[in-house]
Amino acid sequence: MVQCTRCQKTSLTGSAGWQTYSGGVVKSPVISYVSGYAEPVTYCPECNRELLNLVNEYTSAILQAYNVKRNSGLPPEKMREEINNIILPIRRKVFETAGKDFDNGVIMDMTFPYVMQYSEVFDLVRDPSPGRFSQVQLETDQSNPAYWIQRGQIRKCIKMGSKAVIPLIEVLKDSNNENRKDAIEALGKIGDPRAIQTLTEALNDKDYYLRESAAKALKMIKSKN
Repeated sequence: MVQCTRCQKTSLTGSAGWQTYSGGVVKSPVISYVSGYAEPVTYCPECNRELLNLVNEYTSAILQAYNVKRNSGLPPEKMREEINNIILPIRRKVFETAGKDFDNGVIMDMTFPYVMQYSEVFDLVRDPSPGRFSQVQLETDQSNPAYWIQRGQIRKCIKMGSKAVIPLIEVLKDSNNENRKDAIEALGKIGDPRAIQTLTEALNDKDYYLRESAAKALKMIKSKN
């Protein structure tokens, strides 16, 4: 007997339409990493169809957004708005529909080549955050990159260069995923290889969007070194 990891439906082993995805190392020309799910997952035909539909919707949205960035000729702010209108609904749908870490891991593995190839699209995507609430004490020292991260000012951190790397790595211990995502983006744009180990570990984070940001950051660092 086999059981669907998602809906718990059971069936005879080898039944038509059932699909098993095995975790392992995902390889691309840019980077190799351990996939977001450690154990094999099995889906019934209905759950597998829903999963593949999500993957197709997400990759189609990425291609549509890339076409807007390359060919629309829109002013920067209008272009950012247009791309966010394309990407954010499907990203939220993936999160709300899949929801569980193993689903998100499978989806990330399937969409990873697109995220890497069209990573410039995601430079313009930003999920709105209701606030920068954190278990880490609000930083008051403006010489600390955490001060600027907690205020959403990534460029200030990037201008600090390599001296910001260690404090930014510390920000990844924050409980606020928006802070962590911004720290990852800053680390990628600074391009210091000292961040590679931490960012590689972030590829297995339970948050799908944070894993996506870490993959982009690693690509940027590797292109600079």
